Amino acid sequence: MRIANRRNSRKITDENTADSTGATKIENSLTSAEKKFLAKENEFECRPNQYGNRWRRIVEMIKSKNSRDDSSDEEQDASVNESSDTKPKTIFGVTSVVDDTYRFFLGKDYSNYYQKDFESIEKFDEDYIDRKLVPRMPWHDEILVVSGEAARDCARHFIQRWNIHKADKHRFNESYPYLLPKTCDDDEIFDTSFLRSILPDDRPPIRVDAQCVRSASFWSCGICTVERSVENAYIHMIENAQHFIYIENQFFVTIPEDAAIKNHIGDALYRRIIRAHSNKERFRIYILLPLLPGFANAKTIQAVLYFIMRSINKGEMSLYQRLRKNGVSNPEDYITFYGMRNWDILMGTLVTEIIYVHSKLMIVDDRMCICGSANINDRSLQGSRDSEICLVVNDVEMIDSYLNGRKEKVGLFCSSWRKKLFRLLLGIKNEEEINVDDPCSDEFYQYFRRIAQQNTKIYEEVFNSLPTNQIRKFTDVEAYEKRSKLKETDPQTAYDKCKKIQGFIVEFPIEYLADDVIMPKWNTSEDEQRLTIPFRFCFNELLRHLPVDSKENIIFIFTNARPTFYAPGNTTILVQTMLKEHKRDHGVEVPFSRNNTFLFDNEPFRYLALRKNGITLDELQTQSYIRSWDHSVKEYCRLMRHLVTRSLKSVSVILSLNEAEQLVRMLPRPIAETSKLIEQNIQLAKDHKKRVLENPKLASQGIPQNIAVVTRLKHPRT
Repeated sequence: MRIANRRNSRKITDENTADSTGATKIENSLTSAEKKFLAKENEFECRPNQYGNRWRRIVEMIKSKNSRDDSSDEEQDASVNESSDTKPKTIFGVTSVVDDTYRFFLGKDYSNYYQKDFESIEKFDEDYIDRKLVPRMPWHDEILVVSGEAARDCARHFIQRWNIHKADKHRFNESYPYLLPKTCDDDEIFDTSFLRSILPDDRPPIRVDAQCVRSASFWSCGICTVERSVENAYIHMIENAQHFIYIENQFFVTIPEDAAIKNHIGDALYRRIIRAHSNKERFRIYILLPLLPGFANAKTIQAVLYFIMRSINKGEMSLYQRLRKNGVSNPEDYITFYGMRNWDILMGTLVTEIIYVHSKLMIVDDRMCICGSANINDRSLQGSRDSEICLVVNDVEMIDSYLNGRKEKVGLFCSSWRKKLFRLLLGIKNEEEINVDDPCSDEFYQYFRRIAQQNTKIYEEVFNSLPTNQIRKFTDVEAYEKRSKLKETDPQTAYDKCKKIQGFIVEFPIEYLADDVIMPKWNTSEDEQRLTIPFRFCFNELLRHLPVDSKENIIFIFTNARPTFYAPGNTTILVQTMLKEHKRDHGVEVPFSRNNTFLFDNEPFRYLALRKNGITLDELQTQSYIRSWDHSVKEYCRLMRHLVTRSLKSVSVILSLNEAEQLVRMLPRPIAETSKLIEQNIQLAKDHKKRVLENPKLASQGIPQNIAVVTRLKHPRT
């Protein structure tokens, strides 16, 4: 097996651009060198092995380009533009990291999800952001190439998925054939000569033990049971880790004993750290995440960030808080979180952007790893939701190394992968700076943290970068952003500081908005609509027919409260606003507090329906429903106790009571009229069916029906 990593792009700008005033076609925006390269490629169109040849030529081009980058980096010389104070200060004499011969990011390849999500993706060759103003957001991904029996298992998983969806979506469409696995002998399975056509160098593949694991169920693979072997593999590897764990993932959403979150990755990490603390072991966990979720929608970013922070250190059930509660006074002695960021020069101005961590990788003890498509969240790990596949790799070829200061045997594949990543993150170009062999040692662990802290400090000084631990409340954001940036007040000093940044590693801001409530506002627009029309009408009618002192008898009941953690959620603000308006207009203050608010969950009734229909649930699902049921029972008892303490109130005006009675009597009218019309049309359809059976020619006349005339009602809608 060999690893073929997608290179972590150091380039966040592309200064050799076409006119930014409009989108450009590829043929109009190519540089002369690019046109020459593509023209040369066309000569090979009909030749055998055209794809392998093209890949090798592209690799050679990138290698030669990188060597020019490295040599030009050493010759950079900075100068500051001596412009007037009325113009923004920029850096002109500085050579950008971007090469001006090849433009690497054409059309929508030059993207930034934080600024704008993709649109019109069929026009892939057109720009959708202004590359002269907006820096590109680089991605960091890790992938591997596998051959042999494990590769055959991957192919069979694909075939299984293809066939189930072919049967479901395109059963009678011959353009989508059913697939069958190929037959082959062992010699063909273990032949690795083809790898030379896709790998960029001549190093031999590394022999390993590999196993496919997946998240799959009936909808995705047609299997009768839910398969969670990806989650099982993660937990098994964490529990059996002896020295260290290194994780790269796009998400980290894992909260124990939570009604909404089911996976147990966080629990496994917690148990392993507690064991290390009890045994006084030196044990390290490095976790690399995106600094912000990669979405353009602020509401989605808030929702994902909320669950990530709750998983790490916000709330009693977060990993850090549980560790502190059980004797680990400083969790960062064992586990630390990091992100990635880069900087560059765009149109003479310093810019920075987050490097979006998209990889799904875990390396344990330099002996085993898991890599694939699964994120650390329920969508990827529960099996019944997203379909995922990963490879679990155990090293067979061992080499000498050091772990925890002792000489140990480690795997050639896993250790070389982990060392490559650490050198990348820390910007290490030679082993004289720091040896990356032992990630458990105090010296290396502190060095890793120190570089992340230094880089973070520089980014905050130069760019006022977000997110940051300096902001603990939403109200602090505006003042922080208005603070003067060193890149604007003193570009030369800012540039000198940026040159001191090592690698790409920065601290993950676990204290970001720590003192504020970042619970997302679920479906805000729908809630507002629900409250502004029916709820306001009912509420105003109720208050209009009751005396002022009856306000103490008003109660608020919420259903389906489990998704908002048995709290009113964002509806609280909407109800409070409505009550303030009522107080302003009528001078009556209606109480709205925990005492007269009751929160139920309808999930227990779904549980009863499932049991009634003979559907069996696993232990985790059952316990979740039981907790929901117990909560609803307690709320019901609290509601009954509240009701019996309320004094009866009389209706103040008989006329109002009569008016209310008339309104109530008129409410069923639309339903009754609709039901009558439906019955009439059903009877007409039955009569027409009899006539068609006697005379088939009548079928062309269509089914007769009474037409309903829509008129505005004088009474309320139901």
